[in-house]
Amino acid sequence: VKNLIAYDKTWQTKVADQAKEIIKRKIESNQNPPDCETASVCMTSYSGCGFGCKVHMFEWVMSLSLFLNKVIIFDNSSFGYTGNITNDPFKAISPYFTDGTVYSKTTGGDVIDEKFVYIHTKLRPRASGLKPRYTTVDFWSRLYSFHGNPKAWITGHHIRYILRPKPVMEDIIQKSEKNVNFSQPIVGIHIRRTDKLTMEGENARFISLQQYLPHVDQWYDKYDLSQRRKNITIPTERRIYLATDDPSVWEETKNNYPNQLYRLKGYKFFGFQNLARIASNLTSRSTLFGLLGVVVDVTMLSKCDAMVCSLSSEVANLAFELRQTQHLDASNDVIPLDLGYGYEFLVSRVHIAVYAHKAKVKATNETFDEIELMQGDILFTITNWWNGFFNGINERTGERGLYPTYKVK
Repeated sequence: VKNLIAYDKTWQTKVADQAKEIIKRKIESNQNPPDCETASVCMTSYSGCGFGCKVHMFEWVMSLSLFLNKVIIFDNSSFGYTGNITNDPFKAISPYFTDGTVYSKTTGGDVIDEKFVYIHTKLRPRASGLKPRYTTVDFWSRLYSFHGNPKAWITGHHIRYILRPKPVMEDIIQKSEKNVNFSQPIVGIHIRRTDKLTMEGENARFISLQQYLPHVDQWYDKYDLSQRRKNITIPTERRIYLATDDPSVWEETKNNYPNQLYRLKGYKFFGFQNLARIASNLTSRSTLFGLLGVVVDVTMLSKCDAMVCSLSSEVANLAFELRQTQHLDASNDVIPLDLGYGYEFLVSRVHIAVYAHKAKVKATNETFDEIELMQGDILFTITNWWNGFFNGINERTGERGLYPTYKVK
């Protein structure tokens, strides 16, 4: 069996490398036209939101530009962090188009035939489906042969290109990696609070540090079990990389817990407390130092062996997506405590009811109570509530609410 698995992985790695090369060539050829004078351009501005939101919005426009075969550029004045492209820690999205402000908007005509297309922030939706329009069905099917979440895989490769660091940023990242030491097992925890909990329309809820730790324990328990199969019986040190915008979380790591349970298990926390202080204030978060800080946290989280987080945060989504570019299949390396991956534009997964379920409290449009199931019902699962229930939508009834995890597959 081990030989069969090894053979399958070798074949999958070959397919994955070919897919990476196809995406790389597509982006580079699109962003480096042979004739800049005649090249078609797709321009956009950054959204007036946080870093994760900005990057995801820009990624969607990149996907569109690859479909339209237009060079993607952006209005640097709308970046909001540096306000100056010379201070931007990322490489130019296209070396031949460094200032989008020189273009004037055109109107009328087919968007594909227009030499210049401007995608306005207010008119820019999230991706409405899984497969980017510029990829073929055959290519998309090949992604499924080696990866459990092709949407995260291809988004990660788009974002990896967008966030290519300049030498100064690369140096900061490398020094941060040395401080954490990723040669040993480590689990990342991302805790997003501050304005995310109070902004209108957000799906975030307060989650204490203690609610994250049982999932960290579960990962390390499984890891130690795999080590024992190799006759390694020494328990693994439970190392955690902590990224948060709430400095008080770091105080929680120092204080005694009510039942002393986690203190006795000897967690060792890594991370940068100064980054939490910068991120906790909206003003300092929007500075160059705030930008450098969030890039460091995203990069460090993406290198962790697993990540426990709330995927209502786009920063956590970025880390998860970037991790897909570093491994053959890291689609199971995230443990979300609220929403499933892709909640903003697609369901987390599809389940089928294997048992009927009678709701104790019928759901309404305003609540997350239970919904009824009939055997064979198709459920569009949005998130795992980690209390024995999924939250999702019943295709047959259109009802949205909770249903037991053991009654679906």
